[in-house]
Amino acid sequence: MASLRDKFLYGASGRHPNPDGGAAPKPERPRGTLLRPFFRNFGAMVQYNLVSLLFFLPGIAWTGVNLILLDGQFSGAGSFPQMVEAAFPVLSTWLAVMIPLWGLADVGACGVAGVFRRILEGRRISHWRDFSRAVRDNGLAAFVFGVLRGALWWMLLAAERFYTVLAEGGAPMFRAMQLLGIVVLLFVLSVEALLIPALQGSCGKWMDALRAAVNHAVWHMPVCLSALALTVVLPGLVALIPTVGALLWGMYELVCGLSARQYAFTAIAALLGVGGACDADEDEDDV
Repeated sequence: MASLRDKFLYGASGRHPNPDGGAAPKPERPRGTLLRPFFRNFGAMVQYNLVSLLFFLPGIAWTGVNLILLDGQFSGAGSFPQMVEAAFPVLSTWLAVMIPLWGLADVGACGVAGVFRRILEGRRISHWRDFSRAVRDNGLAAFVFGVLRGALWWMLLAAERFYTVLAEGGAPMFRAMQLLGIVVLLFVLSVEALLIPALQGSCGKWMDALRAAVNHAVWHMPVCLSALALTVVLPGLVALIPTVGALLWGMYELVCGLSARQYAFTAIAALLGVGGACDADEDEDDV
């Protein structure tokens, strides 16, 4: 009888991919250094960044509206606890509306990740055909996972708010629950980094992609968080530079920010052996 671990790693049957018990076959790893393909295809990266922005444009607009509302809420708050209290309704509404908008953004990210995976593997590229094929094959799964991701973020915010209120009484258990929430948050960020790349090569098997993303996020969380730090946190710190910081950050995001982020996630997934090419993809390459 298959163990719980085997079912988690290899699917409902719990059977190892190789009947002889040898190492499981892994997708093709990227060839050469990871930065070389990025700069060699930098013009395409800029184009895909604009495409990603188009998919995320509704989310950007809604976020801008809520930042204006948040600024108005903060202006009437005196102390920091009052600011937190005033921010919660705005953040809750923002996340609730962002749930389907994240799904839409992940559809674009899925198409971009499909092209980037082929670039990393040194395969023949037909940029827009490969983009549309990735969206056709995995776009629905990316949308569903994006909606679930948004719902999870909303629940994490609600849970954090709940335990913050309880922790005001000084109960140690609720402080521990807050710390647990931070750990869960870091884990969710790691899964998000690998999930869209994991869909590439899943051949429509959504749960296999989710299982692979969760499994590798457990064992390689520092790697995933490092990619997030380099592509999200570091540019965000640049935005804090007086006078020119916000301008530099805006130019980075407009030119290559989203592409650099998705490229980093796809490269990590490729190095870890997550995702790859379907047999159908290889058949189309031979045509």
